[in-house]
Amino acid sequence: MSLPSHPSPADGGSPVGPEFDLDLGEYLRRLRRHWKVVAAIILTMLAYHAARYKMTPKVYEARARIQIKRVNVSSLSGGAGLFMENWWNLEYYPTQYKLLESRGLAEDVVRLLRLQDDPNFNRVVAAQEGTTASADADSAVVGKIAQRLGGGLQVIPIRKTQLVDLVYRSDSPQFAMRAANAFAEAFIAMGVKARARTTSNASTFLDEEIENVKSKIVAGQRNLQQFNREQNMVTFDPESNITRRGLASISQDYSDATAQRIDKEARYRQLQSTPRESLADSLSGGLVGDTRADLLKLRSEYQTKLQTFKEGHPTMVDLRATIDQRQGELDKLIDEKASQALQTAYAALQTDRSRELQLKREIDRLTSTAIDEQTAAGEYKGLQVELENDEKLLNQLLQQQSETSISANMGMRDNLNVDVVDRALLPRTAILPSLRRSVSLGLLTGTLFGILAVFLLEFFDRSIKSSEEVERLLDLPVLSVIPDISSGRGVYGYYYGRRPGRPRSRGWMETKKGESELSIELLPHTQPKLAISEAYRSLRTALLLSSAEQLKVVTVTSAETGEGKTTTATNLAVVMAQLGRKVLLVDADLRKPRVHRIFKTSNRQGLVSLLTRGSRVDRDVYRSTEVDNLYLLTSGPTPPNPAELLASNRMFELIQYLKEEFDFVIIDTTPALAVTDATLVGAMSDGVLLCLRSGKLEREDAKACANRLAMAEVRILGTVLNRHRPASGRYGKHYRIYEAYAKAEAEAEAEAKADLEAADSAA
Repeated sequence: MSLPSHPSPADGGSPVGPEFDLDLGEYLRRLRRHWKVVAAIILTMLAYHAARYKMTPKVYEARARIQIKRVNVSSLSGGAGLFMENWWNLEYYPTQYKLLESRGLAEDVVRLLRLQDDPNFNRVVAAQEGTTASADADSAVVGKIAQRLGGGLQVIPIRKTQLVDLVYRSDSPQFAMRAANAFAEAFIAMGVKARARTTSNASTFLDEEIENVKSKIVAGQRNLQQFNREQNMVTFDPESNITRRGLASISQDYSDATAQRIDKEARYRQLQSTPRESLADSLSGGLVGDTRADLLKLRSEYQTKLQTFKEGHPTMVDLRATIDQRQGELDKLIDEKASQALQTAYAALQTDRSRELQLKREIDRLTSTAIDEQTAAGEYKGLQVELENDEKLLNQLLQQQSETSISANMGMRDNLNVDVVDRALLPRTAILPSLRRSVSLGLLTGTLFGILAVFLLEFFDRSIKSSEEVERLLDLPVLSVIPDISSGRGVYGYYYGRRPGRPRSRGWMETKKGESELSIELLPHTQPKLAISEAYRSLRTALLLSSAEQLKVVTVTSAETGEGKTTTATNLAVVMAQLGRKVLLVDADLRKPRVHRIFKTSNRQGLVSLLTRGSRVDRDVYRSTEVDNLYLLTSGPTPPNPAELLASNRMFELIQYLKEEFDFVIIDTTPALAVTDATLVGAMSDGVLLCLRSGKLEREDAKACANRLAMAEVRILGTVLNRHRPASGRYGKHYRIYEAYAKAEAEAEAEAKADLEAADSAA
């Protein structure tokens, strides 16, 4: 059974793209990793805002409240002046707010408070004392002061009410109160002046309009009389008009004549479509019928005699002539009677048509006359209505003139639409600067800038920091994550901390003065219960299950120096030997060997000796170590050509021999990016274990190292992330779980030891 792993480039696997997952925990871990940067920036911003709070002058605020009502100041209709307010005018209140913020109102306040004579606002007053300034210069000074004065005013409408707060801010509480009240009074005075000016303009306008309307009335009366004389009509009343009544009577006759003409025309059309025999028979009084009967008898007699005589017989000829004569007489009679009937009907039709035409002409004449009379009546009515409207307008203007005069006499004070609800009081405390606001702003800006700085640091930091990055960038499995011993996590295990009521014991990594600090190498042997020792045992398990084939020779390398490859090789050899297997640790780093220093042994003979000797392998070269089942093959003397030695057939034969002699062979080599030694040795072994240092190795270098090994068809079994901070990531959670179990076990051992010591003391 083997652990599932990502296909490496050496195995020909295709990279699998990572799924998008918003890991908020990862961002929180990054912030915690740089908490000192965030804290420093927050403290800096707090100090900045504290200094700004101390240096900022105090500002006082005074508030006056006024009410702005919609009041019509005149009864004029139609909006003759600017003083008219329409209740449905949506621009009314925004206009009032802008008037409160206007420079003209600020100039009125300047004159009301006589600020142009105050040296605090007008520094030229003292220099110009005793001289007379021009009107233009005085206006310019007032305008400048007004601009400065208006900067401290805030107009704050209260929603869904007619109330407005006039808030003024100043470094002087007394002036803030005076200015707020002065703005309210000046706004009321502005309204009084505007209304008085509007009332005066309205009176002048009314006088002019009344004179114009009177002139129009006189002219209208004159035009009405002259029109009546020109039309020579007694009355324009439709009920008394003779023409209209005659037109109505003739219209009725015309309708009757038209009906008769239509009836006669229909009769004539009917006669034209009636057969001539039937028409003649009805008008002949039976003569046509008698003639037709005689003719039938003659024809019957002819047929009878035709049986006795032939057609050419004189009797038959005479009888045939008589029949033809009678037939001609019958046809002539029918034509005469039919023509007589049609002529009679046509004559009656023509008589009705003539009468209808005469009535139509009379109607047209009367209609034209009625239209002329109606047009004249309309013009007369228009003149009359215009005269009546002018008279009504005159009455309204006279009434409005009277009301305007009364309003002007009463003064406009009692009809103002602005009232002061609350006058401004003297402020007791300053509103700015606010200590709470400064502290809050400092914390907020410091936190934001701190988070931004952390993300900038993370963005520009191209080093690998987590196992997730390794799997995403290299598409290689992370077999184990080795925590950083400098952080204390994963090294102290359960040995740090103390039980309640007992003195604190010194941790394994804590040393007395003068003692040497414990090294991470050989920790699985010297301190097997540490969390970091468990990490190497996890590496052992993952490595053994990483391949379906049995692994015998594993090469350990890294991308650059200082990434913990020698430490990983040493501790991996220790945990392998702890399984009871015969393990050989080979130091193939012929350029900078370090394994002999870890085990404190001689390096006079070693791998170089075996490769250059050319004879069979001497078992005296192997050295046993303090770890059971673990043997050591050091590098030996430094050769001038390390790459050639490692690429030789002798090296390949040696590895094959070591496979038979030992259960497991671990080879420590040089960094893969620096030289080709690791690539050469890795191609001869069963696989390569790639060590990466968290927070140091650049992503590009890690990719380059993996690509170089893959191009050389070196099988990469997996990676080891060294010097990782176990507080972040999923591996930190595993270490914390292990530490919890280890702590419980340590406490149980400590209690048992204490009980044993107590029993010995009692004995």
